[in-house]
Amino acid sequence: MRITDQEIETVKAIVLNGAKNHFPPPVKFHEIQATVRLDAQDREYLDVDLLYTAPDPVLDGHLMNSLSTAIAEPMQASGITIRTLVGYTDFNDPTRFGSPNSPTNRTRAS
Repeated sequence: MRITDQEIETVKAIVLNGAKNHFPPPVKFHEIQATVRLDAQDREYLDVDLLYTAPDPVLDGHLMNSLSTAIAEPMQASGITIRTLVGYTDFNDPTRFGSPNSPTNRTRAS
């Protein structure tokens, strides 16, 4: 079953709202990007990237890993069953646009 544009927008809204409520100030989330990808068994999933700014560009690992728990109920209430992988990118990272010669500052929650 293909992931629809409406499902993508719903997931983006839930994840962004959840992140804004889950992380304390001064962490700010500015944008969210979502890409449909295929796993090793050719099943679709959403690769979501949250763009953020914070005084310390390294986010709290516990909060990063527990976001999925925080958004589980709103996802279920919306009927969303799409597997979603959430990553975090520092909005001010100069390599975030994909320079092939430099590492990115993208952090994945485990």
